[in-house]
Amino acid sequence: NGGASAPKVAGRGVTGSIPAGYSSLSALSRLDLQGAALSGPLPAGFSTLTGLVSLDLIPSSSLTGPLPAAWSTLSQLTLLSLSGQQAVGGSVPAEWGAALAQLQWIELSGCGLTGPIPPSFSGLQDLRYLVLSTNSLTGQPPEALSALSDLRELSLEDNTFSGTIPEAWSALSNSLTLLDVSSNAGLGGPLPDGLSSLSILQELNLQACNLTGPLPASYSALSNLASLLLSTNALTGPLPDEWSALTVLEEMAIAGNGIRGTLPDSWADGLQSLTTFDAAYNRLTGPLPASWSGLAALQLLDVSHNALLTGGIPGTYSRLTGMTRLDLSTNSLTGQPPASFSALTALEELSLTDNLLAGSLPDSWSTLTTLSVLDAAMNEGLTGPLPPAYSTMTGLRQLDLQACGLTGPLPGSYSALVSLVGLSLALNFLSGTLPASYSALTDLEDASLAGNSLTGPLPPSWGGAMAGLFSFDASHNGLTGPLPASWSGLGSLQLMDLAGCGLTGPLPPEWAQMIALQVLDVSDNTLTSSLPPAWSSLTTLREAWLFDNALTGSLPEALSGLGLLQHLDLSANGLTGQVPDSWGTTFTSVQELLLFDNSFSGTLPDSWQLLRSLEVLDASSNPGLSGRLPDGLSGLSALRELNLQACNLTGSLPASYSALSSLASLLLSVNNINGTLPVEYSTLSSLEELAVAGNQLGRQLPPGWATGPLTTSLLTLDLSHNSLTGPLPASWSGLAALQLLDLGSNNLEGSLPVGWSGLTRLSYLDLSDNQIRGSVPAPWLRAGSGMPSLQVLLLGTNLLDQPLPDVAALFLASQSGNANAAAIAAAAAAIGVAPLLQLNVSQPYMSYLVGLDLTSNGLSGQLPPAWSLLTSLTALRLAQNGLSGPLPTVWAALAVLQLSDNSLTGSLPPSWSSLRALTQLTLARNSLQGPIP
Repeated sequence: NGGASAPKVAGRGVTGSIPAGYSSLSALSRLDLQGAALSGPLPAGFSTLTGLVSLDLIPSSSLTGPLPAAWSTLSQLTLLSLSGQQAVGGSVPAEWGAALAQLQWIELSGCGLTGPIPPSFSGLQDLRYLVLSTNSLTGQPPEALSALSDLRELSLEDNTFSGTIPEAWSALSNSLTLLDVSSNAGLGGPLPDGLSSLSILQELNLQACNLTGPLPASYSALSNLASLLLSTNALTGPLPDEWSALTVLEEMAIAGNGIRGTLPDSWADGLQSLTTFDAAYNRLTGPLPASWSGLAALQLLDVSHNALLTGGIPGTYSRLTGMTRLDLSTNSLTGQPPASFSALTALEELSLTDNLLAGSLPDSWSTLTTLSVLDAAMNEGLTGPLPPAYSTMTGLRQLDLQACGLTGPLPGSYSALVSLVGLSLALNFLSGTLPASYSALTDLEDASLAGNSLTGPLPPSWGGAMAGLFSFDASHNGLTGPLPASWSGLGSLQLMDLAGCGLTGPLPPEWAQMIALQVLDVSDNTLTSSLPPAWSSLTTLREAWLFDNALTGSLPEALSGLGLLQHLDLSANGLTGQVPDSWGTTFTSVQELLLFDNSFSGTLPDSWQLLRSLEVLDASSNPGLSGRLPDGLSGLSALRELNLQACNLTGSLPASYSALSSLASLLLSVNNINGTLPVEYSTLSSLEELAVAGNQLGRQLPPGWATGPLTTSLLTLDLSHNSLTGPLPASWSGLAALQLLDLGSNNLEGSLPVGWSGLTRLSYLDLSDNQIRGSVPAPWLRAGSGMPSLQVLLLGTNLLDQPLPDVAALFLASQSGNANAAAIAAAAAAIGVAPLLQLNVSQPYMSYLVGLDLTSNGLSGQLPPAWSLLTSLTALRLAQNGLSGPLPTVWAALAVLQLSDNSLTGSLPPSWSSLRALTQLTLARNSLQGPIP
């Protein structure tokens, strides 16, 4: 109908695309397609509708773009609305700005638009509403918009603008009532002082940008401002006293900045319209102003997470009877929670968590019957019992009082809190039993009672009533008795933590009905029986912690059905039999498998090479586990820790394990592994800890280990108690990250490599019980270099044979020109080694040494008095040598002193009574005489 002027197609049921024929409606002045489920492109043909005044295309589905530049012919258009159409995309046509001069309303939010706002929009002189929010517009917000003298609302939020907010916008002083450029992270710089001239501005939203600098005191001139939102920026400085002039301000949000200083007392005189004040996550200091009790309209006060707000909570805040939410959490507030808050009968949320409050919870708060959240957690000074009177808070949904100092029982009257969803009372000193009456809390979803002194059984009645419970933590209490079979009715339960109690009895097969269970922790109890095969139906289980109980029997093959399991800990039980071969093909998600300290037998299944997600495997301390190390484990590319210590494994170390690129810890000590150390392990780029002590490994140490990635990763290497032979590889000086090296109790020979002085991070070195000869190289011990981190040096039971003169005296003599001393020092420097007399344990050389073992080395000479300068030394072992002379009268704070089987003479020094830390003293088989002091 060519005469149609204002057709309206609205309603949810209208579908399809915009008919191309509409472009022939030459008399059309209004087209309203709101709510229709339209799709397809925006018709460029509408450019013929030159009489169109209003075009509203806000359908409930998706139109596509781009915005037609041809619409610039619609010179009569006053309203263009096209929001929520992300598929439109493209840029805003610059042609519109020069042609659509009568436009008063543009709404293009959520259209996926890109690029800048065309400067030509300054020609839209009649524009009153410009809404371009929730797009991807870029560039500097145009200063040219300051020419739009009738502009009332400017909404540019949630874009990607950059630069600064134009000072020129201050020209909109007689028209602009709303300015929103929030959520533009690229907008920085200070708050424009010129915005203070926007005299009729009612809403200013600059949240979630990157604004800096202080809050302008000049904004006190915004006499019509009702909403000021500046949260989540980088603003600094104090809160301006001058803002007390903002007498119609209702909402102020400045959270998440770096604002400092105190809360102004003066605001209480002027901000009488203020209903919401949010200054959380700043750096405010000082007390809460008592004068703010005069802010009679205040409904929400949030000054949480300022840390340095101090002093007590003013009891006069009880006058703020319209308050619905009060959040003072994470500050340094002190004193007693005000009993007078009982007058805040409209209060819905009260958060006082993480302060320094003391005293008891006021019984008078029982009047707060509209309260839905009460959070006073993490106030260690809050003591006394849980007030039974709080049972009147029947609207309470969240009660969090964890980590306080509360005592006494759980009030049975709390069974009246039938709206309770979350109950957090962990980490207190609560006692008594779990009330059976809490079965009335049928809305309860999360209950945390861990770390108290609760006793008695788990109430069977809870299982049939708390159908909505999804998280229950009563770990680390004194609970006793069995796991109730009736708790199988907790069909929504996702997390159950009962670790560290005194629970006994079997694992209930009925718990197989907890089909939502994801995390189960019943570790560190005294539970008995075997693992129920019925638990194979717990197909959502991801974590099972059953360690440190008294479980027996074999591992059920049926549990292989737990295909989502990621963490399984069965360690420290009495489990027996072979580990199931089927687990390798079904535990495809398992990341951590802990089976240590049981009585498993047989071999490790070859099928476990299919556990591609496995990161930690610990089956140590199972003496019945035998056979060879499975070569197939080399395919476990995610494996970080492999611990098979204290089993009965045989065969050689698989060279193929060099493919375990994620392996950080390989622990195979105390087995019957033989063969050699594979040189291929030099490629283990993540390896930090390697322990194969107490095996039957032979032949030489691989020099090649110092040529690969091990040079920067390996921290701990324990090869002690094997049958290794040959020299200490000089190339190992390249193991630069090494902190502990234990090669004791082998058949190593040769001399100590001079180059090992480069092991600057080495703190523990054990070379005892070998066949090492010669001297300690001088570069090991030279001041300012050598091994500056060395704390324990064990060289006992070798073939070192030098004497022990007083090194300090020798050092001082050499500095004063003593020819003999100088000759010794020169000779030592020439050959690169020093006799043991230059084991410079005296200052300024090895004052950091904690332990020194030179047992059974054939040493002679006297004990050097200068060794008393070893202020860090706690263990000195010099037994089974040929030392002579008297005992030094002064030692440092030794705990262990072994001097037996020498030729020491003289008496026991009375001054040794000062060695209060001494735990072991052996002086047998010497030539000492005189009384025991």
